[in-house]
Amino acid sequence: MFRKKTLIHLFLAMLVLVGSANWLWAQSNCASTLKKAENLYDEGQIEKIPEILENCLSYGFSKAQKIRAYELLIQTYLVDANTKNAEKYMMKLLKMEPEYTVNSEIMPAEYESLFDSFQTSAIFSIGVIGGMNRSNVYAYEQYGVHDVNSVKGDYEQKIGFQFGAFVNKSIIDNLEASVEFQIHQNAYHYLLSNTYSFATTEFDEKQTRFEIPVSLLYSYDFNRIKPYARIGIAPGLITSDQISAIRIYEDNSHPNITGTNINMMESRNKVSANLILGAGIRYKVNRGYFLLDIRYNLALMNQTNAEKRYYNDELLYKYYIVEDNIQFNALSFSLGYAYSFYKPKKKNK
Repeated sequence: MFRKKTLIHLFLAMLVLVGSANWLWAQSNCASTLKKAENLYDEGQIEKIPEILENCLSYGFSKAQKIRAYELLIQTYLVDANTKNAEKYMMKLLKMEPEYTVNSEIMPAEYESLFDSFQTSAIFSIGVIGGMNRSNVYAYEQYGVHDVNSVKGDYEQKIGFQFGAFVNKSIIDNLEASVEFQIHQNAYHYLLSNTYSFATTEFDEKQTRFEIPVSLLYSYDFNRIKPYARIGIAPGLITSDQISAIRIYEDNSHPNITGTNINMMESRNKVSANLILGAGIRYKVNRGYFLLDIRYNLALMNQTNAEKRYYNDELLYKYYIVEDNIQFNALSFSLGYAYSFYKPKKKNK
């Protein structure tokens, strides 16, 4: 049994060695073939080039050699005024290497013109994105059990986060439509001082939403760096909203009052909508890009449910708080990565 296993292992090793030797021979032989084809092109003997490259295109060329072989065939057929075959091999080249670019310093104008007649940009990309935000709460109408004309609450920014996935679809050159699926958490700190000259009320609110931002992106190309501008709208659904509150007696006449987190879902309008204004930078990598995205979300709807403003007894009688009419605006910074998909085709004339 041991001898049989040893023979099998030796046989497999020989197959690997033979296969490796054949591959190395094919690589060496096809490298010579490619050099010969280049010499024939330089000498003007273009009629021989397709025939000598045929076998190595099927098996033997590395990817870089195959790209060079396709370039030679395209140039050959352009010189021969055989546009049909030139387009055929340009399509094969682009399918193999969809991010192929023309070196205009080396290639003739006819070659570059043929390349430009093909749609070569990514048709869509799929990516992930995530980062941090700072909420800028706008209280456009204040309420309270105190005199709101003389004492107003202060809303202070706190850091939240967002993460999700997106799909971008090319519309025309430099213009894309984007659909995202994101989880957002926004937070802020509220301070109401000197309500009755003896007490201060504070609370921290955290709100979580599921959003589907839809936007248009217009970009500019600078080699690997691609800045862009964004405008869109982000409908959302609030999934969680809690307040952690405390009432502090400044004169120490009573113990400070606090308790467990208060569920604010009944006091909130569940549906939200934000106007998106933003910009960013993409950095091109192989078959995709990294991105830095900066945007401002301008709330379009009141977060407070006016009909349930006095619904929360704990907030009203324990902490002396009546909810203001507020909007959750936010500045966000995100990093992301996207993978691009291509489908090269001839442009419509």
